[in-house]
Amino acid sequence: MIKHTFILYLLFILSQSVLGQTQIDKYISIKIPEKVQQFDTLSGNVSVSAHYSKNENDSYVILKESKVLKENEKNVLDKDLKSLKLKYAQIIASQIDAMSKNGFIFRDSAQIKINKFIGYKITYKDIASENMNAESKILYLNGSTYIITYSKVKSFSEANKNAFLNSLHIANPDEIKQIEDKSTTSNYLNIMFQYIFPLFILIGIVWYSRRKKRKTQM
Repeated sequence: MIKHTFILYLLFILSQSVLGQTQIDKYISIKIPEKVQQFDTLSGNVSVSAHYSKNENDSYVILKESKVLKENEKNVLDKDLKSLKLKYAQIIASQIDAMSKNGFIFRDSAQIKINKFIGYKITYKDIASENMNAESKILYLNGSTYIITYSKVKSFSEANKNAFLNSLHIANPDEIKQIEDKSTTSNYLNIMFQYIFPLFILIGIVWYSRRKKRKTQM
């Protein structure tokens, strides 16, 4: 997991006023007010891409992190919901650390659903007034991490925050996964253990009870 220290830089870049919908990739798009700028870098085997804008009042950032795959390599997804939540815990801890260095102190976090996908919301507060000054949404899809953050520069606008964060759109949801698909063999074995084996045991108990009853009557 890389550190998101360059977010500190992104939150202080000024931009011009233009309104538009930004396509991050095949699956994710979001409406970013002001003129959208882009920042791309590599950190080890992780590709990082950020789209952002900022004015004198507030800042808008969407960050995508993806592993750089070798030829014929595929993303390895988490095997189950427990593993996915551990992954989120690591991402959240790194994000909280990066934001705290710029005066955005962790306030609260909550699991959320965006479309049918599990994500997390993080809110931040000002260290002096303890008023809310930023909010992030985090999604982990198809092995990529998306961090969408609205933050205060001079003023915090609930309306601007909601308009930005709620404009997040996920396309082609049937092509997106968060955890590994269970194999057909695994599903079959689960069905066997959960339903068929208990049924055989029940039939055996009934047969044995009837046989024993017949012997008693003889």
